[in-house]
Amino acid sequence: MTDGFFQAQSIWLTPESGEVSITGGQIDAGVLDLTDYYLIPTTRTIGGSAQITVRTSLIVADGVNFSCPVHMLGADFVHRPGHEWLFPDLRGLNLIFEGGSGVVSSIEASGWPGNELSVIGAITVGGGDIGRVRLVDKYLNNESSVGDAVSASVLSISQASVLETNGVSLFVAGDVADLLNSWIADGRIIDTTLSAGQYLEAIYDSNSGWTEVVAVPEPTALTLLLMALALSPKRR
Repeated sequence: MTDGFFQAQSIWLTPESGEVSITGGQIDAGVLDLTDYYLIPTTRTIGGSAQITVRTSLIVADGVNFSCPVHMLGADFVHRPGHEWLFPDLRGLNLIFEGGSGVVSSIEASGWPGNELSVIGAITVGGGDIGRVRLVDKYLNNESSVGDAVSASVLSISQASVLETNGVSLFVAGDVADLLNSWIADGRIIDTTLSAGQYLEAIYDSNSGWTEVVAVPEPTALTLLLMALALSPKRR
């Protein structure tokens, strides 16, 4: 597809073989399904000057290559593992979450920063409208027992928009700890799953080059814990 306008409740771009390419035109879909149902390696390229809007679900698997923005209007980004050890190439994907404060989208965790293909190029919460997005981990994509993470090269959250980490690890490339901590302070990044005595903090790891948003003990709670340990009877 190189031109024109296509609107549908559900679009399933899964050929039995070969390549599907969308490099222009406009697509407005409820569900945009890019999974490889036939388990035959195919390539689905989404990019160029294409304008993509998704209102329910954007579903991807291996063999998908993005190089354009996708506007998510209350839609869920779902990564379903396909062939073992293969991942979609998300490095050129810019997910833009909009729809207003009452509309909640989600992002499926899809691996760790060590797998560069699973790193989303950009996550933008709030574009032409307020956005609200929640991180989820419904599928094990990391091929390990440690769970998955959401990793992005660039994260942007506009005023009044909200990203809920929801207990899922969030990584952003570079030393952006000060910026992320300012967004935590003003309520743009939240986690409603935190236990009592915990709060969110962005911490930069100079060895990996990534900033991670993690739950840490509040200083008062940590002090009380250390005092309790110090006063506890010593075992002989």
